[in-house]
This record gives sequence, structure tokens and C-alpha cells, in this order.
Amino acid sequence: MFDDEDICLLIIEDGNEVSNHWLNHWAYGYPVHLRVSTPITRQPENNVQGIDNAVKNIVGNFFVVAHSNACHAFLQWLFQQDIQMHRRLLGVILANPNPMAWSGDERQPENRIVMPCKTAVVNASGDDANLIAWTETRAQKIHAKHLISPNIPTLNAAIGGWQWGMQLMQDILLA
Repeated sequence: MFDDEDICLLIIEDGNEVSNHWLNHWAYGYPVHLRVSTPITRQPENNVQGIDNAVKNIVGNFFVVAHSNACHAFLQWLFQQDIQMHRRLLGVILANPNPMAWSGDERQPENRIVMPCKTAVVNASGDDANLIAWTETRAQKIHAKHLISPNIPTLNAAIGGWQWGMQLMQDILLA
């Protein structure tokens, strides 16, 4: 359990991250954090179980950083939450969401959610133009801000812990 005055950083990964991934640097550098790995399946209840279990251990407010397929799982989880949970969520960064994880069915939770807090959906500047366009459309649908990180070709390039993303998290929290 965490003190309710601390802001917990909930790091949600899709399980495909390598040992020198930027999420690892964030976990080492942030004093109060939980880390969850989400398997991506076609059954939403399987995608959200780990997130649900982790959030039960957070007493106060939290900030979410999700990467790749985990962005999809987080949105499915958030869609199922009540207003009290939405109030505890201080901000979200969805980094490089994977279009392959999304359903084309507009009735699915990940396609119907509207973000209850400041949210950034981020691409690396080296990403393909089609991926950037898809991500920008997705950000508009969930009422989030679409940003392009200066990291080339990926967010993990020139590993420094994705300092730009850390600054983005700070900006969201202070806004």
C-alpha cells in the first residue's frame, strides 16, 4: 500500500519490452511506482485483470504511462471504472499505441472512451506517417492531445530514459 499523499506512477507495459527499455529507466527513477504487464487477448476481461489488481494497491491518486499494446488494455480498463476512479487519475501518457491491438468495431470500449483527465498520445518522430495519422485520429476520438516526441527513430533511441516523456509527465501534472 502507498501513502495517500504520494502520487503513484502506474507503468503498464505489454510484456515485449527489452532490458534497456525506457520504461525500465522510469521504474528505477520514480520513487513510488507499480509496474504491470498486460497480455493482449481478444477477451477484455483478461486484458484488464492485472491493471485492476495493481490499482487496488494504490490508496491515493495515480498517473498512468502505458506503452504499445498496453495502451489498448488501459483504455478497456478505464472504460469500466466509475467516477471515483476517474477522479483519482491525474494524467495519462499513451506511448506508441499499437493499431493492431485495436478493434475496428466502434462499439468496443477502447473506441468509446473519453479521457477524464489530461492525456497525451505520443509517437516517436521516426514513426511511419500512416502510424502517426492513425495515432492522431485515435487521440482526437478520446479527447487527448497528440504529440510527437523528438526521439528518432523510436522512443527508446539514444537511451536516456526518455527524458522528453518525463518532462511531459511533469507538465501534465503541473497543468
